Amino acid sequence: MAIASIPLTATTRTVTGGGPVGRLRRAGQLPGVIYGKSGARSLQLNEKEVQRLLHHHTSEFLMFDLAVDGAAPVKALLRDVQHDAMSSALVHVDFQEISADKRIRYSLSIEPVGIPAGVANDGGTLETLLRSITVECLPADMVESLTVDVSALKLNEHVDVSKLPIDRKTFKVITAGNVSVFSVAAPKVEEEVAATPAEGGAAGTPEVLKEKKPEEGAAAAKDGKAAPAGKDAKAAAPAKDAAKKK
Repeated sequence: MAIASIPLTATTRTVTGGGPVGRLRRAGQLPGVIYGKSGARSLQLNEKEVQRLLHHHTSEFLMFDLAVDGAAPVKALLRDVQHDAMSSALVHVDFQEISADKRIRYSLSIEPVGIPAGVANDGGTLETLLRSITVECLPADMVESLTVDVSALKLNEHVDVSKLPIDRKTFKVITAGNVSVFSVAAPKVEEEVAATPAEGGAAGTPEVLKEKKPEEGAAAAKDGKAAPAGKDAKAAAPAKDAAKKK
């Protein structure tokens, strides 16, 4: 859809500075600037009117027929909009005057249409790699967005900028032609890791290591005497004490 020119009126702003401009805003006027061939020109506009126009248009590139002080309107693009950080109220607007016979450069939004074959038939995923491209054209040829039919895309196929359905005579495409815009990615396959059974036990069951009990008649100590163990050790202790008393 072509970008239509929106009628808008403004008057020359003579006040500057924080205090006077603040009083201007409280009176319902929105300060602004238009940049043209003769330099920058300070403006003031009806804040509610500008708010209404911005609310009813989703495109960030709005073109206006801007009439200042009742003079013949000039073509102007909305260049910048500033909002209050706390209240989100409009604070300032900038316009750029344009010529009907001079090309302008802007970002053209790209929108996919349809369900890719690789998504419908093979479970793939449509990936948007680029949401807009940079183009140049005359103001009268500007469009809000370009739609691209992606229904024929199969798995691992993609659409490059060079394949976009855009009139190359009307639009000069600045973005490189080999840049991908849309692609269909293959579904991800999760690898299952099989659990290895523990040796000598059930699968997934940890092996329990048990401490081996010393056998009866174990090897003697270096002095040739058998080391007492358990209850025998307790019985040997009193005997040793009795030998010392003798």
